[in-house]
Formats: sequence, structure tokens, C-alpha cells
Amino acid sequence: MVTPVSSSTGSTPRSLCAKRDVVTKVLRLANIHPTWKTPHLVTLITGLLVAVAAAFLPVGQLADISNSGTLFAFFMVAVSVLVLRLRDPGRHRPFRVPLVWLIAPAAGIGCVGLFVNLPIESQLVLPIWGVLGLLLYFAFGYRNSHVGRGLKPE
Repeated sequence: MVTPVSSSTGSTPRSLCAKRDVVTKVLRLANIHPTWKTPHLVTLITGLLVAVAAAFLPVGQLADISNSGTLFAFFMVAVSVLVLRLRDPGRHRPFRVPLVWLIAPAAGIGCVGLFVNLPIESQLVLPIWGVLGLLLYFAFGYRNSHVGRGLKPE
């Protein structure tokens, strides 16, 4: 339980900082602290949101919700490993998965199996928030993208 919640607390600020153009234009959350060299505002907000969720949701439900996203991420990694092996077999890999054609599909099937055994409420959190996130992302990008405005990428 602690691992998925703490990983989301740590990964969300990094993810939003990576999307710095979008986040900075919207709320200026990805600003880097001059002393700590971290995205301190988004880290603070993420920590507060996780604390509120932990305070009001039962521990099991919070774990199931967190696990749905974690299982989706692991599934995507398993698929991505196979796609990269097919599309770019000569790519330098500091770590190679042994028996990748057995391990990656087994990992993907395992993730799907665990996901379908989650409560339906937890399963629905992932697509609902995913759709909301995509709608926000595309609504912002439609007006502010370089392609939409006819600008060349830097």
C-alpha cells in the first residue's frame, strides 16, 4: 500500500515538471526552487492531495485505486519492450530482459489478470481520469501548440 502511494507522490511532480510548457503556462506549478532545485509547488500540492485522499478513503480502496494505475503502467512497459525489440532491435540497451518474448507477454497478461480482479470502482477510476486528462490536455493543446499556431519546433 505504501509503495504505490509514495511512488505517485514522487512521480507526479516529475511528470508534471517534464510537461513544463503546459503546466507552467496554466498554473506556473513547475517552477524550480532556486535553492532546492526541485519543482516545490507541484510537490507540495501533490503531497497535500495524497494526504487528503489518505485521510478520507479507506486504505483498501486507496490501494486498489493506486494499483489500477500502477498495473496499467507496468502493462504499458511490457508492451513497449516488445515494440522496441521489433522496431529498433539494434538499440543500445544497458539492460536486456532475458527471454523477452516469454517474460514481457507474461508480465502483460499478469497485469491484465490482476486488473480485472480489482473492484469495478477501482477499474473505472483509470479510464475516467484518463479521459478527463486527455480532454484537458487536448483542449489546452488545441489553442497553444506550436503546430496549431503554425510555429516551427525549436
